[in-house]
Amino acid sequence: MTSLPKNTQSEAVYCGASSFTKGPHARTATSQAFFDRVCAGGGLFNLAKCCVARGDGFFGQCRLKVLMFVLCFFSFSCLAFADMAPYFDPSSVGSSASMIGMGYIQGFSPYANSVFENPASLYRTSQGSASVFSTKIMNEVNYYNCAAALRLKYGVVALGYMAMGVDDLIKTRINNDLVIFGDQGSYNYRNNFIKLGYQASIREHLHVGLNLNFYSLQMDTLTGKGSNVDLGMVLDKGFIETSFVLKNVLQSQKMVFSDSDTLSFVSGTNNSSGEKELLPLSWILSSKVYWRAFSFSAQFKRMAYYGVSLKSFGLEYHPSYFASLLRFSAGYGEYHTVQSLKNDNVDLTHVSQALSFGLGLTLFNVHFDYAFERGEHVVKSARQRHYFSLNFYF
Repeated sequence: MTSLPKNTQSEAVYCGASSFTKGPHARTATSQAFFDRVCAGGGLFNLAKCCVARGDGFFGQCRLKVLMFVLCFFSFSCLAFADMAPYFDPSSVGSSASMIGMGYIQGFSPYANSVFENPASLYRTSQGSASVFSTKIMNEVNYYNCAAALRLKYGVVALGYMAMGVDDLIKTRINNDLVIFGDQGSYNYRNNFIKLGYQASIREHLHVGLNLNFYSLQMDTLTGKGSNVDLGMVLDKGFIETSFVLKNVLQSQKMVFSDSDTLSFVSGTNNSSGEKELLPLSWILSSKVYWRAFSFSAQFKRMAYYGVSLKSFGLEYHPSYFASLLRFSAGYGEYHTVQSLKNDNVDLTHVSQALSFGLGLTLFNVHFDYAFERGEHVVKSARQRHYFSLNFYF
């Protein structure tokens, strides 16, 4: 089964499908013994914290290398268990116009929306901030997010909400091998999640973060719920910053679905109660270098389930006389898409490219971002997109 509209392939594609399974159901099974041992009680986060908290001398010099090795080893190990249909994460659309204008590079936002990217990035919060982002994809899919962050005595806490939805999708049914439209009414599709983030600084230049993720889906008679964890780290050396984040670390956690549908569908039943989907793991390594009025960024993202690697590059320019007010950006980004092929086949590993340009303006503790993106899409009207986002800080 899939977490996208059941009835038509075209609906599944424009709703942002990351998986498409043929037939009413597609059950898979996997052993989770490895993750039950490693992830129990937050073991990975505790291990990472121990690595960076060691003393000076040889271990002090090597602690970051040890931490990176542990996190990378864990992420590659997850590939062996990625044999269940994946759930679509709406955050792949982007967290802000600023991020999109930089080619989808994550981990360097100074605002509350960093909870969607890397929770360790929340260390940039001075006292508090709030972020709002909204867009519409193909004039059909509504997408929006909002976030708030607040600095406390022992770190920064944040709350983020992200949602994607489509209204009035037409129900269909099959009668004598013919698809019949319209006589069954319509339904809505809602895919959303909440992130609760916490950030702490272990050293002056080293910051870690943790997100608790709560996913939910509503689609006609189908509902789904799930939860997972993100782990992040940021190393800030002034002229160069490095961000690393693991998203959906606990692979023993699944989206679990319930369904009140009792109608027959081709053969058997279309009821999806008890079905599960994987919350797919991904890891993202980003770096940003500052030089005079410019900054250069690069990112490597690995999507474990699909075996897809994505690259991004970005450039920012802060005019000398308006450095605190005005920012220009440009980026090249790769993103994962699902393409329909002939004979009902689907390409799950397709990588598309996009070029983007951005503008940022700050006035009276309000930061406004605009981004223009030109990418690949089968629908010509969707190849050029405009994005706007707002950030407030105090």
